[in-house]
Amino acid sequence: MVSQILFAGQEDISFTWNGVNAVNTTSGYFRAGYSRYAISVNDDNNNANTSNASFIQTPMFASTSSFWVTGRLYTYTHNGGLGGPTTGAILFRLVDTNNIVRLRARTLGGSNNSILTFETMDASSTVVSLGTSSSGFSTNTLHRMDIFVNYSSSGQIVFYIDGVSVFSYSGNITTNSVTALTGVIFGNYVNSNWAAFEQDNTYWSEMIVSTRDTRSMSLITQTPTAVGNTDTFTSGAASNVSGNAISYVSPDYSLSASQIQEYKVAPSMPTTIAGSSVVSVVQHVMCMTFGTGPSHIQFMVRTGGADFNSSSIATSSASYGLLTNSWDVNPNTLAAWQTSDLLGFFPGFNLVASYTPSSTRTDSYNDWGVAFTFTGTTGTLVSSLGIWKVSGNTGNFVVRLVNAANTVLLATNTFSMAGLTSGQFNYASCTPLAALTNGAAYKLVANVPSGQTVNNATVTITLNNASSVNCVYSVPALGGGGGSTGGSDQMFIGLDFQVATIGGQLNMGYESIT
Repeated sequence: MVSQILFAGQEDISFTWNGVNAVNTTSGYFRAGYSRYAISVNDDNNNANTSNASFIQTPMFASTSSFWVTGRLYTYTHNGGLGGPTTGAILFRLVDTNNIVRLRARTLGGSNNSILTFETMDASSTVVSLGTSSSGFSTNTLHRMDIFVNYSSSGQIVFYIDGVSVFSYSGNITTNSVTALTGVIFGNYVNSNWAAFEQDNTYWSEMIVSTRDTRSMSLITQTPTAVGNTDTFTSGAASNVSGNAISYVSPDYSLSASQIQEYKVAPSMPTTIAGSSVVSVVQHVMCMTFGTGPSHIQFMVRTGGADFNSSSIATSSASYGLLTNSWDVNPNTLAAWQTSDLLGFFPGFNLVASYTPSSTRTDSYNDWGVAFTFTGTTGTLVSSLGIWKVSGNTGNFVVRLVNAANTVLLATNTFSMAGLTSGQFNYASCTPLAALTNGAAYKLVANVPSGQTVNNATVTITLNNASSVNCVYSVPALGGGGGSTGGSDQMFIGLDFQVATIGGQLNMGYESIT
């Protein structure tokens, strides 16, 4: 299966560098939680003759006619960015299989330096303008850039800034009968105070090239934090491969075939996208063969308690080279990845710290349970819901966690009592994961089907990270507002949830192959 991700990269190893570039960890230049730094593309110290010589370039991907490109752009200017080169700076260049630029977007220069003009180029560097954007972008601000390209004689190019279309052209955008492109060059934005000889920089992050619409895509970079399930490389410490900048001083290495090196990775996925779809898991590694050692490598993921390998990829004996692999589906399930596959969730603390079942009652009720105010860390994730089974119950109980203020349903699960263990809490994972807010009020409730037996709210309970605890009953369907409040530090039915902690459930690594 051909991956719909032609390229996805954020780290320095993911690109070919040219000119004056570096990694930069300044807050605001990139999205924290998604990237660990931005790549700086400098303006060559205001050298007018080389103002477009600094850039980063993707590896060559499969020749493609219709695709999307996205990246996050931050431009830093000194003294407000006075002046600038009249010819403009080239932000994007799209190249063919011979690395000839066929399409480009450049700034107009001067006072219009954030307005882009789009141009075709042929093999002799003849330029034809397709038009200019209707608006530009702000300096010293992080923006999202997306480009759609249908590279054909009846083609199209559309450019978006922060999701808003600012340029569109339909017609012949090809040159020299070339109808497919294979690489993207991300360049710099030059808007300097030339007289002061000050240097302005462009910062790129979250770059993706895909055959599907990128406007809703984000790129999360996870890097090794510790060795994973299998650690058999001759040298395989996580510190060998987790640095911000490329270093070949202490690389991972294997002296014999069939050695496996797996890692736990971080950071966790941002809670704001929990429940979103995962397009692909993409792995990058710089690798080469020395002497008579193994000459092939297989990428590996460990998920669902099993290892899965890619096909064998030959390594170069001449120099380090970038190797990549995309997993568009979870190899364990052969279905689309779930965010829970990547987050590495393990049960953390429970809401209920102590609970002793009380007398019971048999009836049919609307949602009953407990109301409380959460007093923990904002962003804490609820990964599973739980219910206490009273012996003899066989009905289906729907457990719900809702925001008490706005009645928004945060998480739900249906428990079939017939298959649960009596006399204890039984848990099941919930999707999407529910994020809690410190100081917010919640209700954890469940319906009681006709003829089922539940515990009364007559025994004091203790909850973790909670205050203002009261039992609730006769809550309207779906756990909405209203209902009645009973005794403090009590709970009807017997309900619980578990908070997720981040672990290394998904291991990433590779295996040496002869």
